[in-house]
Amino acid sequence: MIFSNKKISYFGLDISDLSFKLAAVINKKNIFELVNYNKANVPPGYFENGKIIKLQESSNLIKELVNSAYGPKIKTKFVHACLPEKQTFIKIIYLPHVSETEIPSAIDWAAEHHLPFSLDEIYFDYHILENKKNDKEIPVVIGAAPKEIVDDYTKMIKLAGFVPLSLEIEALAIARAIYPKEKMLEQAQAIVDLGANRSSLIICAQDAVQFSLSLPISGNKITQVISQTLKISPRQAEAAKIICGLDEKKCKGGIKIILEKELDNLANEINTGLKYYQENIAKSTTIEKLLLTGGGANMIQLNKILSEKVGLPTEVADISTNIKISKNLNLPTEQLLSLTTAIGLAIK
Repeated sequence: MIFSNKKISYFGLDISDLSFKLAAVINKKNIFELVNYNKANVPPGYFENGKIIKLQESSNLIKELVNSAYGPKIKTKFVHACLPEKQTFIKIIYLPHVSETEIPSAIDWAAEHHLPFSLDEIYFDYHILENKKNDKEIPVVIGAAPKEIVDDYTKMIKLAGFVPLSLEIEALAIARAIYPKEKMLEQAQAIVDLGANRSSLIICAQDAVQFSLSLPISGNKITQVISQTLKISPRQAEAAKIICGLDEKKCKGGIKIILEKELDNLANEINTGLKYYQENIAKSTTIEKLLLTGGGANMIQLNKILSEKVGLPTEVADISTNIKISKNLNLPTEQLLSLTTAIGLAIK
């Protein structure tokens, strides 16, 4: 898809149980510029574990999100949206070396044996990786999602009056926002996406997402732990999380102490995921660094503490190196992280 300098051709729509987020960009001399964004909270009962419960109400929310978006009026009807992380699946499989014409049937056979669904229940796609270490095997990344989920999301978007160009696994959109095509990696890097309702570990290498894993932490859970421990309101806990973070010099280091168990659990899950990837998926692969994204990535000192606990250089992803914010938008740069998925969809 080619972007026009005068108008957008489509927008990105990040759909989750708790919020809808929108991003639209234009391409100015090979630099993406964010020209529209918006966020809307999803009322309780609209979704459950990624499944749509209230179809009409959810489609109405999409309309409102687009109509009230910051920036110029969005006129395009085309959209790239994401599927719920809990309902999707990514895995690397290794095929015996077969001829090019035999690859599709070999992948169908492998998918039937490696995916936790029958093929008539899912839509799936694949990406063939280079294998510089062993020419006797063909590594293939397979992504899959249940037909029921894909069909319902398609129906919701169409009911809102828009045309879904694609429904994508969330990890792919996140990786695209952080690593534009010309910056994709040979050496493996891990991403931790820290969202309000869910978080995930994503490992990227060789121009592809190779592994993803749900993590037992979220921004809302952190706020809840602070609120319950200090016996303060969720709003006060959210403020303490933002102001104090994990800095030992702020709030007498109290927030760091309160969250020590949650941070240990998070680090343990990350290490388990990294170990599984290195031992079972891409043997002998070294993870170069850990990048943090999502709204929770802005928590003060989180990158430093995770670096110590995981044993990897850890940085907050700098989306602003790939995306410039339009001067017409009053959006602080650090808030780009909360729009990572929507931006990744918008630059597809």
